[in-house]
Amino acid sequence: MKKTKGNCKKNGIKGLIIAAVCCLLVAFSAGVFVLWSFFGPKPQDTVTLTVPNVVGKAADQIKAPRGFSLQIQYEYSDNVDRGLVICQKPLPGSKRKTLINEGVELTVTVSLGKKTSKIPDVLGMPYVSAAIKLRQMGADVVMIPIFDGAGDIGTVISCVPPANTKIEQGQRVVIYVAKARVQASVCVPDFVGMQKEQACFELLSRGLSLGQVIYDAESDAPAGTVIGQSPASDMYVRGGTHIDITVSGEAPGDDESTETESGQQSKDDESPKSPWWHFW
Repeated sequence: MKKTKGNCKKNGIKGLIIAAVCCLLVAFSAGVFVLWSFFGPKPQDTVTLTVPNVVGKAADQIKAPRGFSLQIQYEYSDNVDRGLVICQKPLPGSKRKTLINEGVELTVTVSLGKKTSKIPDVLGMPYVSAAIKLRQMGADVVMIPIFDGAGDIGTVISCVPPANTKIEQGQRVVIYVAKARVQASVCVPDFVGMQKEQACFELLSRGLSLGQVIYDAESDAPAGTVIGQSPASDMYVRGGTHIDITVSGEAPGDDESTETESGQQSKDDESPKSPWWHFW
């Protein structure tokens, strides 16, 4: 009997412990439910927003739509005018689900316009060096040879716009290069074997002009060497006559057009484009 009473007593204690634990779990769950009900986000606090389209609009006229917070960043653009929105994130028309009190971040990129640079002082520089320097800053370089008794042949004697002028990327800059006085009759020198730049310098010094530059990728001569010319050497021509030259090596251009002194391109299936700095 004593043993039976002891077992009953132990079973009763276990039952009380289990009941207490169950009560605690129920109470804890009820507390969590009450707290979530009062302080947790409610279904009616969530809203779905449609992202507006602000691309192309003036940045100073954009106001953050209701439910959005506006973030603005800036970058240079060659295609979009200064002050206009280039792009946005999220994309226009997309849907975003958010809590009313939080909102959606709308990031817009605003154009600073084309990047500007100051024209360096290139007066007195060899025309090739000046053209490369201007090209590196993004200018569209055009060279025009003119006679000038005071300037060294092949050097820059004038620049339009002048030095220290601010220009945008791709803006045209004209440099005027000193050349020899045009003579009534000029004996064409032999350019074959010269480097292309040396031949161009000799053209200027003799009062002649550069015609088409044709490239021969199959030539065995060192790249950049003149391997042909027209008219031929020792012929007498009028001053200012265009001399066509054939140069060994690959053409630096992207297409198969050639440049002449006037800057106009002529199509020739076998004559790749001459260097960007040969506009004369």
